[in-house]
Amino acid sequence: MDRAKHRHAVAQAQQDGQSQRAAATVAGVARSILRHWNAPPAIAAPAVLSAFVETPEGVVWLRRILVAAHWSIGEQGGVGVRVVCDFLERSGLSAFIGASYGTQRAFHAGLEEQIVTAAAELRDTLARAMPHRTLSIAEDETWKDGMRLVCIDAVSNFILLEHRSDARSAAAWTQALEDGLEGLNVTVVQGTSDEAKGLLAHVERDLDAHHATDLFHLQHAVSQAMSLSLKRAEQQAETAEAEAKARWQDACAAEQAYHRRRHGPERPPAFAARIDEALSASVQASLAREQAHAHRAEAKALIGAFGEVDHPYEIQQGQALDLAPAIEQAMRDDLIPALYLERVAARSTRAEHRHRLRALSAQRLAPLQQPSHPIQSLDPQTRHHLEQVAGECADLFQRSSSCVEGRNGFLALYQHGHHRLSPRKQQVLTALHNFAIKRPDGTTAAERFFAQPHRSLFEQVLERMPWPARPARRRPRPAKQPYLVPVAA
Repeated sequence: MDRAKHRHAVAQAQQDGQSQRAAATVAGVARSILRHWNAPPAIAAPAVLSAFVETPEGVVWLRRILVAAHWSIGEQGGVGVRVVCDFLERSGLSAFIGASYGTQRAFHAGLEEQIVTAAAELRDTLARAMPHRTLSIAEDETWKDGMRLVCIDAVSNFILLEHRSDARSAAAWTQALEDGLEGLNVTVVQGTSDEAKGLLAHVERDLDAHHATDLFHLQHAVSQAMSLSLKRAEQQAETAEAEAKARWQDACAAEQAYHRRRHGPERPPAFAARIDEALSASVQASLAREQAHAHRAEAKALIGAFGEVDHPYEIQQGQALDLAPAIEQAMRDDLIPALYLERVAARSTRAEHRHRLRALSAQRLAPLQQPSHPIQSLDPQTRHHLEQVAGECADLFQRSSSCVEGRNGFLALYQHGHHRLSPRKQQVLTALHNFAIKRPDGTTAAERFFAQPHRSLFEQVLERMPWPARPARRRPRPAKQPYLVPVAA
């Protein structure tokens, strides 16, 4: 940047009529250094582009390009520094930026340190102004370069905790979560996880919160208890059917073989009775096999139906379940169910199911939107508050810790490409997840968790990064001599 500013000052002085010697003197630059700066780049580049990158604006642009390359390729893309070096070479930017591995490796390490620092400062700033929130958290362990305790806010998908630990006891979980929630204006009212004893004691005893069993683990436990016996019964029925069919075919073949040969006056065997008996046994075996197959299919469907019935509201009609007459008011009868159905629809993978749930949600909201409804007599601010409270109530019910499972899967893929996850790299990935990656609605996990916008993490890091290093003059390498060159005697 200093070089660009000095060159720009000399160029402006020369345009005002000063000689190069006088302009260099005013700028405080020796003419020899100025001539060195004005030498053409070692790698050919368009003259217009070369002139632009020598200006202060061009240097700022180069830094943005370089930081973006390391950010998108190295951090979010999960590849190494050598790929960034290759990008600089192929794009032609190596004419203006040092593209050696050593130079870019040092730049990448500095970028990771700045990401972690900026994210920590951003978290502290947002925490000081956040409104109070009740949390429904999802927790699980993952084993990547040792065991990590992972905790995510299920609504915002904000990572509260990714902590290396040697134990997964209730005490270890509670201490780690206390550290993760330090400085946050939150109250944990529910934890969603598997049925591990440490997690159960951590949520119910230490946090005094409600524990919600993860739907997948519930289905897995039931399936594990039933699937083996049902599969064995189906296999036995298939084997019995095959054996009965073989006996019937043998009886038919025996009758045909008997009639192809000449026999004496003795009475022929009772082939008809044997065939009828074998056929009856084959039919019974086929019915038993179909029944075993139907039992297994029915069990699979019932296990899958856990996903339909494990809701606080019945998603066929949108009715509230087991509510006392005293609480059958507008919010609990219509508003909260409608908002919950809207959230279920957003997570549905089938378009038909999604459209049906959204139509049902609109149907539940329709009475509240009528001018005659008492809720419309409230002022807009109060109605907005009711919507906010109803949304929080709809968000409280969580039946899955899939956000944690998905995070663990992402870390597994990342580790597969890098063979390890250093503590700094883990912190960088957490920072990018919370403050950089956006949903289709344009919000980050931090914006959703802290209920307030924040400045771009990329822009904050960009301002802290050093200016790109200039490419070094490449020394020509001597030609390699053939091994069989004759040596003078």
